[in-house]
Amino acid sequence: MVLVALTATAYAVPAAWFERTVVDEEGFVALVSPLFDDPAVRDVVVDDVSDAVMERSGLDGAAAVVAERVVRTATEQVLVSPELSAAWVEVARRSHRIDVTDLPPESLEGRFALDLTPLVEVVVDQANTTLGVDLPVGRDYVVLVGTPEHRQAFDRLRDVTRWWGAGVAVAVAAAIGAVALGRNRGAVTALLGVGLVLVAAGTAVVVRVAVPAALSGDQTESRVLGAVTERIGEQAVESYDVWATATAVGGVVLIVVGLVWLSRSRASRRAVPAP
Repeated sequence: MVLVALTATAYAVPAAWFERTVVDEEGFVALVSPLFDDPAVRDVVVDDVSDAVMERSGLDGAAAVVAERVVRTATEQVLVSPELSAAWVEVARRSHRIDVTDLPPESLEGRFALDLTPLVEVVVDQANTTLGVDLPVGRDYVVLVGTPEHRQAFDRLRDVTRWWGAGVAVAVAAAIGAVALGRNRGAVTALLGVGLVLVAAGTAVVVRVAVPAALSGDQTESRVLGAVTERIGEQAVESYDVWATATAVGGVVLIVVGLVWLSRSRASRRAVPAP
Protein backbone atom coordinates (compact mmCIF):
# COMPACT_ATOMS: atom_id res chain seq x y z
CA MET A 1 0.00 0.00 0.00
CA VAL A 2 2.91 2.35 0.69
CA LEU A 3 4.27 1.65 -2.79
CA VAL A 4 0.85 2.20 -4.34
CA ALA A 5 0.45 5.49 -2.47
CA LEU A 6 3.87 6.78 -3.54
CA THR A 7 3.46 5.66 -7.15
CA ALA A 8 0.08 7.37 -7.37
CA THR A 9 1.61 10.52 -5.85
CA ALA A 10 4.47 10.48 -8.35
CA TYR A 11 1.82 10.57 -11.08
CA ALA A 12 -0.71 12.90 -9.45
CA VAL A 13 1.57 15.79 -8.45
CA PRO A 14 3.17 16.44 -11.89
CA ALA A 15 -0.16 15.75 -13.60
CA ALA A 16 -2.00 18.24 -11.40
CA TRP A 17 0.74 20.82 -11.98
CA PHE A 18 0.50 20.36 -15.76
CA GLU A 19 -3.29 20.60 -15.69
CA ARG A 20 -3.36 23.69 -13.49
CA THR A 21 -0.39 25.50 -15.03
CA VAL A 22 -0.52 24.66 -18.75
CA VAL A 23 -3.96 23.31 -19.65
CA ASP A 24 -5.87 25.78 -17.49
CA GLU A 25 -6.05 29.20 -19.17
CA GLU A 26 -5.62 31.29 -16.03
CA GLY A 27 -2.70 29.15 -14.94
CA PHE A 28 -1.02 29.56 -18.32
CA VAL A 29 -1.55 33.32 -18.32
CA ALA A 30 -0.05 33.52 -14.82
CA LEU A 31 2.92 31.48 -16.04
CA VAL A 32 3.80 33.59 -19.08
CA SER A 33 2.67 37.07 -17.97
CA PRO A 34 5.91 37.84 -16.06
CA LEU A 35 8.01 37.19 -19.17
CA PHE A 36 7.83 40.82 -20.22
CA ASP A 37 9.71 41.80 -17.10
CA ASP A 38 12.76 40.37 -18.89
CA PRO A 39 14.56 43.15 -20.84
CA ALA A 40 15.92 40.58 -23.32
CA VAL A 41 12.40 39.60 -24.34
CA ARG A 42 11.37 43.24 -24.68
CA ASP A 43 14.36 44.03 -26.93
CA VAL A 44 13.53 41.19 -29.27
CA VAL A 45 9.92 42.36 -29.42
CA VAL A 46 11.06 45.77 -30.69
CA ASP A 47 12.80 44.22 -33.70
CA ASP A 48 10.31 41.46 -34.50
CA VAL A 49 7.08 43.44 -34.24
CA SER A 50 8.57 46.44 -36.06
CA ASP A 51 9.78 44.24 -38.91
CA ALA A 52 6.41 42.50 -39.10
CA VAL A 53 4.55 45.82 -39.35
CA MET A 54 6.88 47.14 -42.05
CA GLU A 55 6.74 43.95 -44.10
CA ARG A 56 2.96 44.23 -44.17
CA SER A 57 2.82 47.96 -44.90
CA GLY A 58 3.68 47.64 -48.59
CA LEU A 59 5.65 50.89 -48.44
CA ASP A 60 8.93 51.43 -50.28
CA GLY A 61 11.43 54.16 -50.97
CA ALA A 62 11.47 57.32 -48.87
CA ALA A 63 8.04 56.55 -47.45
CA ALA A 64 9.30 53.24 -46.14
CA VAL A 65 12.30 54.90 -44.47
CA VAL A 66 10.12 57.45 -42.69
CA ALA A 67 7.50 54.88 -41.74
CA GLU A 68 10.08 52.43 -40.42
CA ARG A 69 11.60 55.10 -38.19
CA VAL A 70 8.16 56.02 -36.85
CA VAL A 71 7.14 52.39 -36.35
CA ARG A 72 10.31 51.59 -34.45
CA THR A 73 9.92 54.68 -32.29
CA ALA A 74 6.29 53.77 -31.66
CA THR A 75 7.31 50.27 -30.65
CA GLU A 76 9.90 51.58 -28.21
CA GLN A 77 7.35 53.97 -26.71
CA VAL A 78 4.82 51.18 -26.33
CA LEU A 79 7.39 49.04 -24.53
CA VAL A 80 7.37 51.43 -21.58
CA SER A 81 3.60 51.92 -21.55
CA PRO A 82 1.04 50.03 -19.47
CA GLU A 83 -0.72 49.03 -22.69
CA LEU A 84 2.00 46.54 -23.51
CA SER A 85 1.49 44.44 -20.38
CA ALA A 86 -2.22 44.21 -21.13
CA ALA A 87 -1.45 43.31 -24.75
CA TRP A 88 0.95 40.58 -23.65
CA VAL A 89 -1.67 39.07 -21.35
CA GLU A 90 -4.06 39.08 -24.30
CA VAL A 91 -1.38 37.36 -26.42
CA ALA A 92 -1.20 34.61 -23.81
CA ARG A 93 -5.00 34.23 -23.69
CA ARG A 94 -5.49 34.14 -27.46
CA SER A 95 -2.62 31.73 -27.99
CA HIS A 96 -3.90 29.42 -25.26
CA ARG A 97 -7.40 29.41 -26.72
CA ILE A 98 -6.06 28.56 -30.18
CA ASP A 99 -3.74 25.84 -28.96
CA VAL A 100 -5.51 24.31 -25.96
CA THR A 101 -9.04 25.49 -25.19
CA ASP A 102 -10.58 25.49 -28.66
CA LEU A 103 -10.20 23.03 -31.50
CA PRO A 104 -7.05 24.17 -33.38
CA PRO A 105 -7.85 25.40 -36.93
CA GLU A 106 -6.59 23.47 -39.94
CA SER A 107 -4.46 26.47 -40.93
CA LEU A 108 -2.06 25.57 -38.10
CA GLU A 109 -1.10 22.40 -40.00
CA GLY A 110 -1.14 20.41 -36.76
CA ARG A 111 1.27 22.81 -35.04
CA PHE A 112 1.00 25.29 -32.19
CA ALA A 113 0.54 29.03 -32.71
CA LEU A 114 1.52 32.24 -30.95
CA ASP A 115 -0.99 35.02 -31.66
CA LEU A 116 0.97 38.28 -31.51
CA THR A 117 -1.90 40.30 -32.97
CA PRO A 118 -2.54 42.34 -29.76
CA LEU A 119 1.07 43.58 -29.78
CA VAL A 120 0.90 44.52 -33.46
CA GLU A 121 -2.38 46.38 -32.89
CA VAL A 122 -0.88 48.50 -30.12
CA VAL A 123 2.21 49.36 -32.19
CA VAL A 124 0.19 50.17 -35.32
CA ASP A 125 -2.19 52.43 -33.38
CA GLN A 126 0.76 54.30 -31.88
CA ALA A 127 2.45 54.65 -35.27
CA ASN A 128 -0.76 55.86 -36.93
CA THR A 129 -1.20 58.48 -34.23
CA THR A 130 2.34 59.73 -34.82
CA LEU A 131 2.12 59.71 -38.63
CA GLY A 132 -1.43 61.02 -38.79
CA VAL A 133 -2.34 58.33 -41.32
CA ASP A 134 -3.52 54.74 -41.33
CA LEU A 135 -0.77 52.31 -42.25
CA PRO A 136 -2.10 49.64 -44.64
CA VAL A 137 -1.17 46.86 -42.23
CA GLY A 138 -3.17 43.73 -41.55
CA ARG A 139 -3.68 43.32 -37.82
CA ASP A 140 -3.51 39.51 -37.67
CA TYR A 141 -0.05 38.20 -36.83
CA VAL A 142 0.03 34.52 -35.89
CA VAL A 143 3.34 32.66 -35.71
CA LEU A 144 3.45 28.89 -36.16
CA VAL A 145 5.33 27.01 -33.46
CA GLY A 146 6.90 23.58 -33.26
CA THR A 147 6.01 20.56 -35.37
CA PRO A 148 3.01 18.22 -35.66
CA GLU A 149 4.97 15.79 -33.49
CA HIS A 150 5.09 18.39 -30.69
CA ARG A 151 1.34 18.86 -31.00
CA GLN A 152 0.68 15.12 -30.86
CA ALA A 153 2.95 14.68 -27.84
CA PHE A 154 1.14 17.50 -26.03
CA ASP A 155 -2.29 16.00 -26.78
CA ARG A 156 -1.16 12.60 -25.49
CA LEU A 157 0.24 14.17 -22.32
CA ARG A 158 -2.99 16.07 -21.74
CA ASP A 159 -4.98 12.85 -22.10
CA VAL A 160 -2.76 11.17 -19.50
CA THR A 161 -2.67 13.98 -16.96
CA ARG A 162 -6.41 14.67 -16.89
CA TRP A 163 -6.84 11.78 -14.43
CA TRP A 164 -4.74 13.44 -11.74
CA GLY A 165 -7.75 13.64 -9.41
CA ALA A 166 -8.10 9.86 -9.47
CA GLY A 167 -4.39 9.62 -8.72
CA VAL A 168 -4.81 11.79 -5.64
CA ALA A 169 -7.73 9.66 -4.45
CA VAL A 170 -5.74 6.44 -4.89
CA ALA A 171 -2.73 7.91 -3.11
CA VAL A 172 -4.78 9.08 -0.11
CA ALA A 173 -6.75 5.83 0.15
CA ALA A 174 -3.61 3.69 -0.07
CA ALA A 175 -1.77 5.83 2.49
CA ILE A 176 -4.66 5.63 4.96
CA GLY A 177 -4.92 1.90 4.40
CA ALA A 178 -1.19 1.42 4.93
CA VAL A 179 -1.25 3.30 8.23
CA ALA A 180 -4.44 1.61 9.41
CA LEU A 181 -3.23 -1.92 8.67
CA GLY A 182 0.45 -1.49 9.56
CA ARG A 183 1.75 -3.33 12.57
CA ASN A 184 3.67 -0.22 13.56
CA ARG A 185 1.71 2.81 12.43
CA GLY A 186 4.35 5.33 13.42
CA ALA A 187 6.97 3.57 11.29
CA VAL A 188 4.59 3.34 8.33
CA THR A 189 3.77 7.05 8.61
CA ALA A 190 7.47 7.95 8.70
CA LEU A 191 8.11 5.66 5.72
CA LEU A 192 5.40 7.44 3.75
CA GLY A 193 7.05 10.74 4.61
CA VAL A 194 10.45 9.57 3.39
CA GLY A 195 8.79 8.36 0.21
CA LEU A 196 7.11 11.73 -0.37
CA VAL A 197 10.43 13.53 -0.05
CA LEU A 198 11.99 11.16 -2.58
CA VAL A 199 9.02 11.56 -4.94
CA ALA A 200 9.32 15.35 -4.73
CA ALA A 201 13.03 15.25 -5.51
CA GLY A 202 12.63 12.69 -8.30
CA THR A 203 9.79 14.45 -10.10
CA ALA A 204 11.60 17.79 -9.82
CA VAL A 205 14.62 16.29 -11.59
CA VAL A 206 12.40 14.79 -14.29
CA VAL A 207 10.67 18.13 -14.92
CA ARG A 208 14.01 19.95 -15.08
CA VAL A 209 15.15 17.54 -17.78
CA ALA A 210 11.87 17.04 -19.65
CA VAL A 211 10.73 20.66 -20.01
CA PRO A 212 13.88 21.99 -21.77
CA ALA A 213 13.96 18.86 -23.93
CA ALA A 214 10.34 19.41 -24.99
CA LEU A 215 11.02 23.06 -25.88
CA SER A 216 14.33 22.47 -27.65
CA GLY A 217 14.89 22.41 -31.38
CA ASP A 218 13.91 24.66 -34.25
CA GLN A 219 10.35 25.37 -33.20
CA THR A 220 9.78 28.89 -34.36
CA GLU A 221 9.67 31.27 -37.30
CA SER A 222 9.88 34.25 -34.94
CA ARG A 223 12.72 35.71 -32.93
CA VAL A 224 10.17 36.74 -30.31
CA LEU A 225 9.15 33.16 -29.77
CA GLY A 226 12.76 32.02 -29.63
CA ALA A 227 13.35 34.30 -26.65
CA VAL A 228 9.97 33.56 -25.10
CA THR A 229 10.33 29.78 -25.38
CA GLU A 230 13.51 29.75 -23.31
CA ARG A 231 11.95 31.91 -20.61
CA ILE A 232 8.77 29.81 -20.56
CA GLY A 233 10.90 26.75 -19.84
CA GLU A 234 12.58 28.52 -16.94
CA GLN A 235 9.23 29.75 -15.59
CA ALA A 236 7.74 26.27 -15.84
CA VAL A 237 10.60 24.68 -13.92
CA GLU A 238 10.39 27.36 -11.23
CA SER A 239 6.63 26.82 -11.04
CA TYR A 240 6.98 23.09 -10.52
CA ASP A 241 9.66 23.65 -7.88
CA VAL A 242 6.92 25.22 -5.74
CA TRP A 243 4.78 22.08 -6.10
CA ALA A 244 7.74 19.81 -5.40
CA THR A 245 8.67 21.85 -2.32
CA ALA A 246 5.11 21.61 -0.99
CA THR A 247 5.20 17.83 -1.52
CA ALA A 248 8.55 17.55 0.27
CA VAL A 249 7.27 19.66 3.19
CA GLY A 250 4.31 17.30 3.48
CA GLY A 251 6.76 14.42 3.57
CA VAL A 252 8.81 16.03 6.33
CA VAL A 253 5.64 16.58 8.36
CA LEU A 254 4.75 12.89 8.01
CA ILE A 255 8.27 11.90 9.05
CA VAL A 256 8.05 14.00 12.21
CA VAL A 257 4.55 12.73 13.03
CA GLY A 258 5.64 9.15 12.41
CA LEU A 259 8.74 9.42 14.58
CA VAL A 260 6.79 11.05 17.42
CA TRP A 261 4.11 8.37 17.12
CA LEU A 262 6.75 5.64 17.09
CA SER A 263 8.52 7.12 20.12
CA ARG A 264 5.32 7.36 22.16
CA SER A 265 4.32 3.84 21.17
CA ARG A 266 7.62 2.47 22.39
CA ALA A 267 7.43 4.49 25.59
CA SER A 268 3.93 3.22 26.35
CA ARG A 269 5.05 -0.38 25.80
CA ARG A 270 7.96 0.06 28.19
CA ALA A 271 5.62 1.57 30.78
CA VAL A 272 3.39 -1.51 30.85
CA PRO A 273 4.53 -3.71 33.77
CA ALA A 274 5.49 -7.27 32.90
CA PRO A 275 2.98 -9.91 34.19
